[in-house]
Amino acid sequence: MAVSFQDDRLMIGVITAPHGVRGQIKIKPLTEDPDVLTGHGPVSLADGQALRLKQTGLAKGQLICSATEIRDRNAAEALKGATLYIDRAVLPDLAEDEVYQADLLGAEVSDIQHGIIGRCIGFFDFGAGPLIEVKPDKGQSLFLPFHHQVIDALDVSAAKIRLHLPDGLVNDVEGDAEEI
Repeated sequence: MAVSFQDDRLMIGVITAPHGVRGQIKIKPLTEDPDVLTGHGPVSLADGQALRLKQTGLAKGQLICSATEIRDRNAAEALKGATLYIDRAVLPDLAEDEVYQADLLGAEVSDIQHGIIGRCIGFFDFGAGPLIEVKPDKGQSLFLPFHHQVIDALDVSAAKIRLHLPDGLVNDVEGDAEEI
């Protein structure tokens, strides 16, 4: 992912397709609240180009938006796959128990029973609940549950996540879970 730990911008969406012939785009929101895409001023592309989005519709969980900077279908098509970012400074303050998932990317992930599992490389929700993608030092990534029932501790400043996973979900890993 393009967002790194403590970046000044947060990735908030991905342009998935053009919509119609007048330059509208479909956007998959990567936020809990899709209004972040249109409610806090311009968003930017990875290269810094600003887009002033206006939501014009909703289709299958994706926002349909227009932007004054996108004038026709060809321009919309050229942006397919582009990521959208917002500056942290324009977002409201987080509650004491809230964090941005982007701040956890790269964090060490451990389980209280199995020790260090790997590093956080992403977050997903395919419909059955939130998942964290963890990349061990060796082997393939693991998709693990990531909700309040399994989160034991989060320490953004130390870049550590400690989970309490159900038995049998991960194989034993060498190392002990450190105190967070």
